[in-house]
Amino acid sequence: MAFNFLFLISTILAECLICRPLSYRWDLDIMGASCGDEQALTMYTGGLNLLQDVIVVFMPMPIIWGLQMAPHKKLGVMCIFGIGITGKVLTVTSAMESIAARLSLLSLSHGSGSWDWFSSRTEKEYGQ
Repeated sequence: MAFNFLFLISTILAECLICRPLSYRWDLDIMGASCGDEQALTMYTGGLNLLQDVIVVFMPMPIIWGLQMAPHKKLGVMCIFGIGITGKVLTVTSAMESIAARLSLLSLSHGSGSWDWFSSRTEKEYGQ
């Protein structure tokens, strides 16, 4: 739990302090401002989140298997834990699409609401 708390604090600080000046995070019209490697930060935090989630899903499996209950019930409980892995697969897929879009490997509709901030930031940063 302490690791999760420290990871949360470090991620918040890194996200807030990655741009100089700080206001460049919300005002892209500031001249001479710059940001660090946001993609690397996203990959790092995403990778650690994925690792934590996999550990949380698989850590109780030996304990569950050792319970005094019918094997089919144990398997059912393990499958419920396994549903979390399905969510992680979707998250990783979404992250890979975001990275590919940032690298201009996917053509995204600029009219879709969720990509408006992303596309406007990309246009200002990279002149696209």
